Amino acid sequence: MDNILYIKDVIREYNKPGRHYHNFDHILFMYLEAEQRSISLTDEQFLAIMFHDVIYVPGKEDNEVRSVEFMRMCIGGSLSQEYDEIITDIILSTKHHEPLHYQAQVVIDLDLINLASSWKVYKEIVQKDRWEHHNLSDEEFKERRKKFLEKYIAKEKLFYSEFFSDNVELKAKRNLKMELEQIKKGRLI
Repeated sequence: MDNILYIKDVIREYNKPGRHYHNFDHILFMYLEAEQRSISLTDEQFLAIMFHDVIYVPGKEDNEVRSVEFMRMCIGGSLSQEYDEIITDIILSTKHHEPLHYQAQVVIDLDLINLASSWKVYKEIVQKDRWEHHNLSDEEFKERRKKFLEKYIAKEKLFYSEFFSDNVELKAKRNLKMELEQIKKGRLI
């Protein structure tokens, strides 16, 4: 029963004020995308999705490490060492979207699938990111986005699993490039 109670703590963390994108809707979206695409998540992937952004402080470099610590506080005692290591690797993989374990590939793809949304939805996501970074000036936020965009545009592949790389890669790169064009013109989308 103790492990069931962690769900309340997880939802409470995700729904803290100021969390406009990295909230529980993001987690539910990832689960729904997996379901709609007939992706069977392993237990490790399911739990990693649940906990990967549970601790999120904009601009902090240790969010994923702290999310792993939170996961261990909630359910660590009930996990085998192997499960713990796999879930940890998957969560840590979401920091730079580079898989540390093969099971991280699908989770990374689900975490990034919003990049391939319609332009309208993509702009809404960027706006939510902006709200989360309200402490930055527009210029600081543009610079932050520019670095992100250039890094991800330069990647040979954004998505690791065949389904995602074959079906959404071009649309995601197109959205990233369109946003970068606007930033180079001095505009936020």
